[in-house]
Amino acid sequence: MADTDYSADYDAAAFDFKLYRYDPSLPAAIVSVVVFAILTAAHTWRLFRVRAYYFTAFTIGGLFETIGYAGRIWSHFDKLSVGGFVLQAIPILVAPALFAASIYMILGRLIRTVGASHLSIIPVQWVTRIFVTGDVIAFSLQAGGGGIQSAGTLDLYNIGEKIIIAGLLVQIVIFGFFVITSVLFHYRLLKFPTPESLRGDVPWKRYLYVLYASSILILVRSIFRVVEYLQGNDGYLISHEIFLYVFDAILMALVMVILVVWYVESIQKDVKSSDMENTELSSYEVPEVDDDDDDESSALKKDPNVALVSDVELNASILFLKRVSSILKDHTNESTYGVRDMALLHHWTISTSHHIYKNSALSVLFQLNFPQIAFKHPFVMQAMLGLTALHIAYLEPEQRLSHAAEASRYHNQSLQGFNEALKHANDETANELFAWSSLNLLYVFGVSGRLGEGLWDESEWGNRKDRILGLGWIPMLRGVQAVLSPSFYTLCGGPLGGLMSIGNWDHLDVEKADHTEDQHFCQTRDVWKDNPDAQSYEDTLHVLRRCRMYSAQYSGLQAESPDQAIYNMSWQGPFLFVPFAPESYFTLLRQRQPPALILYAFYGALLHRFNNDSWFMEGWGYDIVEVVSDLLGAYWRKWIAWPLQVVGLYNQ
Repeated sequence: MADTDYSADYDAAAFDFKLYRYDPSLPAAIVSVVVFAILTAAHTWRLFRVRAYYFTAFTIGGLFETIGYAGRIWSHFDKLSVGGFVLQAIPILVAPALFAASIYMILGRLIRTVGASHLSIIPVQWVTRIFVTGDVIAFSLQAGGGGIQSAGTLDLYNIGEKIIIAGLLVQIVIFGFFVITSVLFHYRLLKFPTPESLRGDVPWKRYLYVLYASSILILVRSIFRVVEYLQGNDGYLISHEIFLYVFDAILMALVMVILVVWYVESIQKDVKSSDMENTELSSYEVPEVDDDDDDESSALKKDPNVALVSDVELNASILFLKRVSSILKDHTNESTYGVRDMALLHHWTISTSHHIYKNSALSVLFQLNFPQIAFKHPFVMQAMLGLTALHIAYLEPEQRLSHAAEASRYHNQSLQGFNEALKHANDETANELFAWSSLNLLYVFGVSGRLGEGLWDESEWGNRKDRILGLGWIPMLRGVQAVLSPSFYTLCGGPLGGLMSIGNWDHLDVEKADHTEDQHFCQTRDVWKDNPDAQSYEDTLHVLRRCRMYSAQYSGLQAESPDQAIYNMSWQGPFLFVPFAPESYFTLLRQRQPPALILYAFYGALLHRFNNDSWFMEGWGYDIVEVVSDLLGAYWRKWIAWPLQVVGLYNQ
């Protein structure tokens, strides 16, 4: 008899079970009920307004949270009531699993909407099934464990506790895998963007950040719950009500707030049509593609002078071209695109278009709008692929000549098409002519500089000094400018209108410039004093001072700061020199008149300062100043002391 009493006393000491080890706070419970009721009502309204029925589970989760904290109001008045305890414990415990179910569904729909099924590590048709199935298991374990705990015996309470912990651990593992899947998909889509992701009508990046934020909050809450249950009924966490509200109520309310403020609704627009898509290449309507893809692919892999893409990138480029062309169904040309064309187009999308102006606002124009025009006008496509090949020549210096030669072939083909289109120049053809001219500008800068060394026939644009001084490319650019000027307003309202803006250029008053550098420019006036061409030099100096002033005003902005990238146009200043300088100046430059060369050296200094980090302009400023210094000789060199200092040649 004594042994039996001792065993009972030991069990009582080992497990001092209480429904609550505190008095449930009435104000906290009431506030929670009100907050969750409002958020649930908002989600219910959104659900029916946009017919986002995959948010049904999420909305039910909000209802569970509301019911759960209503149960805590009951427990405040009767904390020994098992009914009140169960009413609050189980709904609050399982509600996050319902939130998770809808969050899992978002990812699958988002992948389909941006046409990126091939970039998911899990087949897109299995994404929702796998994660929701895991969530159902976690939900069932937690709900079942909570039900078993409420049976009222010590053994069943311990069993229920273990089942709940298992359910929470399943939820953590599933959520962790979900976050990894989302992050990898995000990374791949950034590296291999699809046309659908570039259109801008679906803010997929924002949606992914919403998923990350809500997933992390639920993960933190689930980890808290695991620790809470591992400590047992008399643990520190479960004994202090504040932790329930800090690590559960507040976090889950934040999840509901995030998903009501940044509601994921636009992925509903194209889900049905996207569901019909798959990653089989044969399922897309495409422009004509060479039938001997396998032979070309093998040749690309074998020839190190041509092959610069991996198997993954090659397949992605093929898929990319097919997807782009499925969007641009209205293009009328019947051009044939081979594997190499596809690979170059893919490189344009993932790399070249991002490294032109290093400005996120303009990258969209180059990444999406240029290909749209190029598919309709082959000479623009050839110019785009030529510039891409030149970019690859820059990235692969050991194969520079072969890639630069490839770029030259594409560019020569594009030049023929441009000359033909130029015969019919008007407002209707302005966009494609301007697109080609923009690409040509970048190509000419790139190939006329260091990238083109060893390719040039000196009978074309002369020797290196002639090219650096703009013997061929300056007249070409100014000629194109003259042709397109009548269509200026048409271009401003077209798909490339963003490139036409020159900000406050017309309103800059260089006479108000108080910068020390401006004094270096003004000192050059002594060079052409009493010169018959003084007015031409004065007008050119005015343009140069304005170029410096235009770029300098952005010196405090970061090139890729999210809130500043669209406003940072410092790179544009030096590019405005050629179109705005007077024609008479370039005549004097071709004659190599010392004042003209001195001003050109200052132009080189501006290029070096504001554009030297652009791959097609790399070394241009330095080369201009070096060539001018060599041509001027010692007598005139003192007038270009500042340009020499800027490019690092002052003491050489």
